[in-house]
Amino acid sequence: MGKWFSNPDFSDRFTSIWNTTPSTINLRDEFNKLVLGHGSTPGLGIYMMHRILDRGKVRCACWDQNRGSSSHCKFCKGESYSWSEVWVRGYFTQTYGRSLTAATQVNELRQAGQFDHDKAIMYLPADSTPETGDAMFRIRLDMNGKPYYPVERVEKWRMVNVEDRRQENGEVAFWLILCERVEF
Repeated sequence: MGKWFSNPDFSDRFTSIWNTTPSTINLRDEFNKLVLGHGSTPGLGIYMMHRILDRGKVRCACWDQNRGSSSHCKFCKGESYSWSEVWVRGYFTQTYGRSLTAATQVNELRQAGQFDHDKAIMYLPADSTPETGDAMFRIRLDMNGKPYYPVERVEKWRMVNVEDRRQENGEVAFWLILCERVEF
């Protein structure tokens, strides 16, 4: 029998059973391997288009205080601000039967059969820069998970709640984002 059964302070109970040394898990690396892939193993993530709004500048000329911005504006396309788009690869899910009122309540179960098609959760790698109010587009992908060109946007999702998930050392491991569907 190992030391675990005879050592009352349990200080090395896991290392003595399997005769291995303890190691720390890097959550960021494990997330990236799962979503982005590792070596010959493909990841679970899909390609999406992240629209980053430039809120530091003046609103678009189409913006009206009473009506908002025009979805037909050739400059901002209804976003009210100038923006840029970047490719991002992340995990997208619509968790039916789970709470989608806030990202902190994601693991709370609700009654069976209750779900909302207009809410989703996205998990993005730590090097992403999501902010509340930004938009994420799901795009048309081929059978191998690669985007078609020219890019065809299929669904638009507005980031309602953005939370970081951190490792033990305090650095961001990944982003958890609650999104709502937007008609476009």
